[in-house]
Amino acid sequence: MKLTFMVNGQEFKINEHSIAKDIIMFWNLQEKDFRERERLINPEFSSWIVNQKKTRILIWNGEKFNYNITRYLDKKTGEKITYHPNENIRKNGLKRYYFEQVLEAYKTHNLRRRNDNQNEAKKSMIPYDVLSYWIKSKTIDFEASLNEINIDKKHDKFCQIEMDDAYIKMSQNHYKNEMMIRMVGLHTKLKNKLLVFQFNNVNQYKENAQSKLENLAKIATEIKQKIYSDLPLNLSGDGAKIITNFAIKIKARRHFDKYHFMAEVFKNLGYSKTINKINKLNYEPYIGNPFMIFKSLWKAKRYDEIGDFLEQCLEILGIAKAKKETKKSLKRLIKLWKNNQKSIIKSYENCEYFGGNAETFIGHYLKQNIKIKFANLSFESIKRRILFTIPNDVNVIFC
Repeated sequence: MKLTFMVNGQEFKINEHSIAKDIIMFWNLQEKDFRERERLINPEFSSWIVNQKKTRILIWNGEKFNYNITRYLDKKTGEKITYHPNENIRKNGLKRYYFEQVLEAYKTHNLRRRNDNQNEAKKSMIPYDVLSYWIKSKTIDFEASLNEINIDKKHDKFCQIEMDDAYIKMSQNHYKNEMMIRMVGLHTKLKNKLLVFQFNNVNQYKENAQSKLENLAKIATEIKQKIYSDLPLNLSGDGAKIITNFAIKIKARRHFDKYHFMAEVFKNLGYSKTINKINKLNYEPYIGNPFMIFKSLWKAKRYDEIGDFLEQCLEILGIAKAKKETKKSLKRLIKLWKNNQKSIIKSYENCEYFGGNAETFIGHYLKQNIKIKFANLSFESIKRRILFTIPNDVNVIFC
């Protein structure tokens, strides 16, 4: 994703190595040179006379610096003109914070709330209200454009899609709403990545679930046709029916995310010295460690025996007088296996499948940017956080 930062509608590149004292000294030298030398020898400014000298404040890393600015009177026209010796002074205008630092804070979200008791490190950061004003006044902005994706048909034999959901509380029109963010990530063996994020209000989602899914399928199909051409589609995700329906709509081969499946198996059958101790109490007196038995059946590809084995484990829970919730959890695993057996087996055996990356994608590109304690972010804030932190070789679309 290519980001272009804008100051007053013009492209600007952030220079992270600027030094405040050197900049202020240079600005003052430029102002003095124009007032005492260039203005007097350049015919263009021969009618200008000094009207008013001003000192402006520039805040840099929390420290205040003074720089000079002069207002002139044109004797010919009677017009009063504030002359800016360079483009950076003109861009900063009357604002106290240097625009380059505000842009950097905009990019990194390294901001603070105003408080007189803050230490020097905190005070060096840009306040939230300053950035908010600059954004609302359109003083700074950014433009995002997609990188070109080049498919190598000799090596890229299929396009894989990762699908998963994340839930957050989001601020909308001064109200807190629970939002479900659905991610669809397309790639060719972790290259040529393109992520689609769909925002859904949880309270309204049931009414619009079908239309939302169809819209997402339409976008994914268009992207596939336009960018990934005629590559066959593999869709990877957990056991949710919505993912299976999505796979049908975009004509993709359904795979079950290996991580989700084995994590669910271990949760119900596995145990260690510190984890799932209740499983040890329920199973060990009767069959030992059921997770190890499951793995031996899996490695031997005795898939037709797995359903019976899980039913046997359910009977053991009855004999062991296990809790109702433990039995319900195992029943959910049995149902998961029955409904997704073919997809799960394909995921482990099919060579045209690049493992399950849905959890990795949504963790790296979404959750780590939006999970903030005591914060309810707006859509625009979430959008900026994702775009500003995502690697340059990853494209993003919001819908």
